[in-house]
Parts: sequence; structure tokens; C-alpha cells
Amino acid sequence: VLFSPFGYNPLFCVPPILYGVFGGLARGFLVKKQSVTRFLICLLPPVVLGSVVYQSFALAYVYYNATFWAGLALKLSTRSVQFAVMLVLYTLILH
Repeated sequence: VLFSPFGYNPLFCVPPILYGVFGGLARGFLVKKQSVTRFLICLLPPVVLGSVVYQSFALAYVYYNATFWAGLALKLSTRSVQFAVMLVLYTLILH
């Protein structure tokens, strides 16, 4: 925020909050046994709900206001591919 010319926008705070909430909720699930599948299950909701769906809506709302639906389709398609790769990397790094 300090070095960005755009400043702070609270619309973009929800995905990091979801990562923290789901991480806390999944703690008991991961303490029992740690496996790649369990990490994937724990990371899937915040990645899909926050980083792909919600963030795509927020970016389309902010940057594609006049052409919201076209911007939303663009963001959903590109962010889905990006975060499919990132989900695999997050899972492997955490494991």
C-alpha cells in the first residue's frame, strides 16, 4: 500500500482473510495427519471462493465498470488457470 500509486482498497482484503480463516479452521484436520490430499482440501475453498471467484468480481467491478460482464469473464478465465497452477504449488510447498 505504501508504494502503490493506487492506495488501499478494502475490496481486495477478503481473499487473504479467507486464507487465514480456513487455515485456522483446518488446523485440527491437519494435526491428525498431514498429507498432500489434506493440504489440497484445506486450500481449495479459499483459493476458489476468494482468489478466483470473489477477486474476479472485485477486479471486474473496479477496472471494467463499463464492460463488467466481459471483464468478469476475462478475469474468471485467466485467474482460474493461474490459481489452478498456484493451488498445486501451494500444496506442494506446504507439504
